[in-house]
Amino acid sequence: RMGFLRDSIGCISSEGYNILSAHIFSMPEGKVLDIFYMEPPPYPALSAEKRLSNLNVKWDGIKSGATTADALIAERLRLYPPRRLRPAPHGETEVTIDTVSSTTASIIEIRTADTFGLLHRIVQCFIKNGVNILSGRLSTRVDRANDVFYVTDAEGGKIEDEEKTKSLIEEIKVALGENAVGSMGS
Repeated sequence: RMGFLRDSIGCISSEGYNILSAHIFSMPEGKVLDIFYMEPPPYPALSAEKRLSNLNVKWDGIKSGATTADALIAERLRLYPPRRLRPAPHGETEVTIDTVSSTTASIIEIRTADTFGLLHRIVQCFIKNGVNILSGRLSTRVDRANDVFYVTDAEGGKIEDEEKTKSLIEEIKVALGENAVGSMGS
């Protein structure tokens, strides 16, 4: 369903986990396989069993409609504002959309500073723009994220219209903050 990945990521992030990398796959028959490599937050100190229990309760709340991923993340930020554990990240955000390298999908590559809720904001932007993720490979090294997504439009085609591509780059830049740059590979 549309928003499943956003909700999964939001649930994980709301428990404070740092998603270091992920492999995301959507199957034609409507199934998904998402593999996350993550590290637990240093605070609050909870057992793995308690964190898993918290995730299950939060996921049940999302499934039932009692809460949303956005609300869970907002609550996390209210209770545990992110601490600056290292110097502010340097470098601009770079967004590249390649419409040539794949015959069936457009490839969006995003290189940016790693911040809390980054993946959630990216996926939220995709949903807002009718972008369907077929697969993705996400990685974080030190304080930089390099995320690559194979995507289609809402009808299952490549995103090739120049105006739509420019608009999507702008939307991603807005979602990720200031100092972002974009380019199209065609």
